[in-house]
Amino acid sequence: MKTLEDAPLIVIDMTSGLHARNKTVHEFYNLVRNDVDWRYYGYCPPQGNIDITRLGAGPEDEYIDGVTVVYARKIQGSVNREVVAFCTNARVYHKPKTDVFLRRTVWFKSEKVDCAYSLESDTLTDLSHYPFKFVIRLSHYGAALLGGQRYFKGQNPEFDAELLAYLASCKEGQDAMEAEAFQRGFTLEGSVPSDAVCEVSASHKTFVTEKGLPYLEAHHLVPGVDAPWNVVLLCPLCRRKLQYGTAQTKAQVLRALYKARQTYLEEAGISLKDLQALY
Repeated sequence: MKTLEDAPLIVIDMTSGLHARNKTVHEFYNLVRNDVDWRYYGYCPPQGNIDITRLGAGPEDEYIDGVTVVYARKIQGSVNREVVAFCTNARVYHKPKTDVFLRRTVWFKSEKVDCAYSLESDTLTDLSHYPFKFVIRLSHYGAALLGGQRYFKGQNPEFDAELLAYLASCKEGQDAMEAEAFQRGFTLEGSVPSDAVCEVSASHKTFVTEKGLPYLEAHHLVPGVDAPWNVVLLCPLCRRKLQYGTAQTKAQVLRALYKARQTYLEEAGISLKDLQALY
């Protein structure tokens, strides 16, 4: 596996281009694990070919491995972008691929549109709520930095050095947190406060465990996103509604949970309709 400094790198702007303006938001899935094989896939429009020769691939190669992929999103009210996540050791394809088992869809003009994917990775570091943000200052680097929604390593040495230093510090911090969590044997259930209630409604009844804590089940609201804001506490009935309920029953629960986490979900570019489509 190549180090961050040695690996080819691409920055993908997730909030520009025709598909983003039309709210087809294929890239919503880029930050969410696929439920089939628990891997990350970078989705893009059918015409969104990536020139992998700029990553070091040969002209006849179908893909290249070992790529660092950085996702950026436009800062509201600004022309600048903010780095929200990155993958390491990713495989990037020249032409988008489709797979009947991995296929995902988005809504466009009341019709479902298939999402193809151009990259895949086993890991993703979510930085959407990382305390130190890396801002891509287009006023400093130039508006052409993210031309065509993409930046390839080598175009701007100053930007490369600053971005790679930031990614290295984030990865180092993540590795330290994971090691600490492993040593402490951290579990979501162990963090339930004594006054916790079901986040769908405080009136929902549960029972008290032998430890004197209310029995609530931790649930990742957006599947595959490992962030504190994404963990909701549910009574057993609400949890089962999300697993086995009808579309209408799930929608009732999700509306309440979306309202409870609306600030974070909007920052991540996730609408209520996007959330409901995952269930």
